[in-house]
Amino acid sequence: MARVVIVILVLAVTFAAIHRLRRHDYLSVTPSTFPACGQGDIVVHVKWDMRGTASGHYVLLEGRQLGLLPRIFAPGTLVGEIDTGRWVNDGTTIIVTDEKGRVLAMRTIESTECPAAPASTHAL
Repeated sequence: MARVVIVILVLAVTFAAIHRLRRHDYLSVTPSTFPACGQGDIVVHVKWDMRGTASGHYVLLEGRQLGLLPRIFAPGTLVGEIDTGRWVNDGTTIIVTDEKGRVLAMRTIESTECPAAPASTHAL
């Protein structure tokens, strides 16, 4: 009888571990880069799934920018997606925290160099 209980416990623990490994938490931000050609602030699309790591039933999404207070823009469920307002710029970091304030994921949006202007083919 003890062997059966041990086998059942081992199978239950193994199944739980495999189930947890299948769940891939993610935070995606689109676009994650943008050209810095005088575009100013942009809107980004944020998508997340924190079912595997969050301790609780909801998460908070906030944007952090250098020199400014954090901006909570989406208290939400463990899975979701949302567009930010037009306030994201180079260096803005999107952070997902759980109910206990634990950081679960973060992504920083960066600007890229402007494409070089094509050389003129006209003779002076």
